[in-house]
Amino acid sequence: MRPSLEQLRHLVALDETRHFTRAAARCHIAQPPFSRSIRRLEEIVGVALVSRERGAIGLTPAGRTLAGRARDILAALDDALRAAQADAAGRRRLRIGLVEYAYSLIAPTGLDAFAQTVPDYSIEPLDQPDHQPDAALLSGALDMAFAAVSSPDTTAWPEGVNATPIITEPLAAIVSRDHRLAEADAAPLGEIAGERLIAFARNHAPTVYDAAVEALAADGASPRVELEVEMLQTMLNGVRSLNGVGLAPLSVRSHDLPDVTVVPLSGARVPAVSLILLWLAAEEQPVFRSFAEWMRENIRTGSSEAA
Repeated sequence: MRPSLEQLRHLVALDETRHFTRAAARCHIAQPPFSRSIRRLEEIVGVALVSRERGAIGLTPAGRTLAGRARDILAALDDALRAAQADAAGRRRLRIGLVEYAYSLIAPTGLDAFAQTVPDYSIEPLDQPDHQPDAALLSGALDMAFAAVSSPDTTAWPEGVNATPIITEPLAAIVSRDHRLAEADAAPLGEIAGERLIAFARNHAPTVYDAAVEALAADGASPRVELEVEMLQTMLNGVRSLNGVGLAPLSVRSHDLPDVTVVPLSGARVPAVSLILLWLAAEEQPVFRSFAEWMRENIRTGSSEAA
């Protein structure tokens, strides 16, 4: 017997939320049937997929491997369905690779609003890892892709790849409401270097990760990132459970963030992050620049600057 697509979606949701109740809610089912689905998946595969060490929910190495492959399978299926729907409607496809940072800047209905301005196109948002975003363009898998970098002026892209800046903003500290820095106007870099730091994973945004660590170490401190995450929600969970300090773009304060506070950083070298929109110059269409302009005008900011 093979796993169902529903079971694979459940495993991916559990991997991304690390919480049975939240994963079940994301999949729009109650927790008991969700838990039974995960247990049945483990029976089908024949190995343990979920780890519950010391009360923390996570996936075993086998679970992470299966979840990674499941993402690829589900993404391929979703892509095939969107392609069929676009062909049936006689519309051109516009496949946009979104990194976590781009998701955080776009309102939940944002892409639908842009789609209404270009009715001849089928807008297809796709998950895009931060590392090597140009690879999906060069392979033809995407029409446009976002990238998060720390130094847009010095980042080198392959020949023929157009890089259009969307926004540049400083990183900020996310702390729980009872943290000593919660009421501060700004969090000095030197003071948070010794905290339990939570950052977006280096393999997702290496230049941003490195810039943050280097800035924190500028005063001779030895910052230690205790937890690397892939999603903002996971960072917020870590801030609450570890009473740590999350490092994220200042614009996250435009979100509804219960139980945490976003505090600007201060210091001689406050690290920044830039969102860049990429496309192949040879494939450029007017809709590409229309989308770039729409992004600049509609992103959710926290006193950040559009490029």
